[in-house]
Amino acid sequence: MSVLKVNEIQHTNGTTALTLDTNGNIIESNNELSWWYKTAASETISSITLLDDWTEISDGNGFKRIGGAFTVSSGIWTFPRTGVYRIEAQFAFSSTDPTRYASGFISFSNNSGSSFDNLVFYRDLNDSSSSTVYSHITTTRFLNITNTGTHKVKFQFESASAVALRGSMSETAVVFQRIAPPQ
Repeated sequence: MSVLKVNEIQHTNGTTALTLDTNGNIIESNNELSWWYKTAASETISSITLLDDWTEISDGNGFKRIGGAFTVSSGIWTFPRTGVYRIEAQFAFSSTDPTRYASGFISFSNNSGSSFDNLVFYRDLNDSSSSTVYSHITTTRFLNITNTGTHKVKFQFESASAVALRGSMSETAVVFQRIAPPQ
């Protein structure tokens, strides 16, 4: 039996690929994990609305960002590095009036935001009571980001009648996770 004792495994060009800490944990240098939530506590939405008020949870609430920082400007997101990403989005909303539908969009552009392809998901909110009705929509999308300069994402929401899109860490939020190198 042989034992290999190392602290780092490097590529021949000197780039650190893996590090072993003193507890035996493998630390990969290419992971990304970032969690964001809608900043406004409540926003009334009835037409398609670009969500542009986001706050990153970077170190708190039992969470710490891993890897580079995503950037968002005017609701358009830029990835910190290339790779295959898993994006989870949750939209929480409430209404006192029934609405035919509410929909959320994860939209992807491969041309710097000149045009976007939408992944749309719907939820009916047809409760006719006079009480406030709460609901949410969740979805996951996988994206192969091969160019951080041209590949962008945005999140939108709409409803057939006015609903309150709710913002907080546990309500309207998105999580980005890099799961593989670009393909």
